[in-house]
Order: sequence, then structure tokens, then C-alpha cells
Amino acid sequence: MQLSDFSFELPDELIARYPLETRSASRLLHLDAKGQYHD
Repeated sequence: MQLSDFSFELPDELIARYPLETRSASRLLHLDAKGQYHD
């Protein structure tokens, strides 16, 4: 793993500033060791 792997553009509008009112409406994206995404 290289530090450069974490260098990317992330638009401000994609960053959550406050939690959702309904916590169950929140989502988390998980990347497993095989490189597969799970949400």
C-alpha cells in the first residue's frame, strides 16, 4: 500500500457534514480484502 493510493479528488458535496435524522437511513461502503464493494 502506498500513500499515493489515498490521493484523490473528493468533492465537498459528497462529504457528510451532519448525520441523517433517521440513523437507519445512513449507509457505509465497505471494501473487502478481495477488492469487492459491499454497502
